[in-house]
Amino acid sequence: MRSHTCACNPGNSYYRYRGGYGVDPEYPRPLSVWTGVQRPVNAVLQYDGVTYFFSGADYQAFDDSTLTVSFAIYLYELVD
Repeated sequence: MRSHTCACNPGNSYYRYRGGYGVDPEYPRPLSVWTGVQRPVNAVLQYDGVTYFFSGADYQAFDDSTLTVSFAIYLYELVD
């Protein structure tokens, strides 16, 4: 099982942090590599082959093996 924590800065880039190792040297990278992900992105978490993008109360799951958004949860749809 592989997991990483990613952090977005206020612009359009992100950093990858691996616990115990710090920020990976080839970062920051542009968020534009994640096609189909809703903007703005407030936080990112990568866990077990899926990268989760959080935007406010919503999130999207990006399948790392197919490089596509596998599902999205938009919390405003759940509120009456």
